Amino acid sequence: MKDASSPKKAGNAVISNASSFYTKWLALTILTAQNAAVVLFMRYSRIYKPQNELYITTTGVVNAEIIKFVVASLLCFIYDCDMSIIEFKDTLNEECIKKWREFALLAVPSGLYVVQNNLQYLASSNLPAEVFQVLSNLKIVTTAILSVLMLNRTLSNYQWFSIVALTIGVGIVQTSFAKGSSTTDNSTINPVVGFVAVLGMVSISGFAGVFFEKVLKTTAASIWVRNIQLALIGMIISTIAMYIKDGEQVQLEGFYKGYDWLVWTVVCLAALGGLVVAVVVKYADNVIKGFAAAIALVISCFVSVAVLHDGDFNVGFMIGATTVLSASIIYSNNPPKVDTIKVSEMQKYEKVSTIEK
Repeated sequence: MKDASSPKKAGNAVISNASSFYTKWLALTILTAQNAAVVLFMRYSRIYKPQNELYITTTGVVNAEIIKFVVASLLCFIYDCDMSIIEFKDTLNEECIKKWREFALLAVPSGLYVVQNNLQYLASSNLPAEVFQVLSNLKIVTTAILSVLMLNRTLSNYQWFSIVALTIGVGIVQTSFAKGSSTTDNSTINPVVGFVAVLGMVSISGFAGVFFEKVLKTTAASIWVRNIQLALIGMIISTIAMYIKDGEQVQLEGFYKGYDWLVWTVVCLAALGGLVVAVVVKYADNVIKGFAAAIALVISCFVSVAVLHDGDFNVGFMIGATTVLSASIIYSNNPPKVDTIKVSEMQKYEKVSTIEK
């Protein structure tokens, strides 16, 4: 009996691995396309109307979180709960109330991203634009280092080389794509403050991403449940941020001032990005997510020049783009060793899930 069941288990494992492989690459493809599209549509949405007719950006963030919550709830209802309202209610009660400690863990990356955004503003205000752009790419390196330290991941020499090459390539693309000289008033900047802020920003970005990956891969909840929880936290934080930054303007001009099909496209793309990121982190990792974002940057820069005529092609751009694409190929052809993130815990969850079924 034991031997007879082995081929079946092996076959199921092969099917599961194949499914995970295709899910990972499909999610990465969608994420790359989404990152490129959201940059282009967002940029166009801020220049196609007179300034006084534009939408309030903080309301777009709130709406994106609401859409993410609705879509994640629908997917959870369909795929996790077999379209049963009672099971859906029980799932939310279990994951959001009874397991409140796990739920609370997700407030850590959400809160850190708020700090990161503030540091980004501080850094960009105290550093020349081209310096800030190059230094901000260090988040790819910090993410890789923290993945090794926090997730017991092993990266090969080829992968470390590709990570450094990617960072350099993205920096070349950004600096070559920037038009003209920096417009920052040098009399008001403080390079030391800017440098410290950007180091804090890239460190927090890496830690928040890896922390979220660890939560996803060491707990039993599905991706859609985690997206529901993230959206709930995101709605609270983004609403507070909206009222702090633009509260008076929202009250005077309305929450949906300036909204049209283009703005809703931007909002939906932003919501899609939040959903797909969780899938990528679950089935791949934060480092390869950074590669997807880098490729998307090259694509968006190319389209900006070719379609929006926002800059010119030059040798630097071509070198940077080639470096980014080459680094991505090298990394993808040298996959890291299997994660050893609390393997015993994952086995425990799998046993519990099997018993419940």
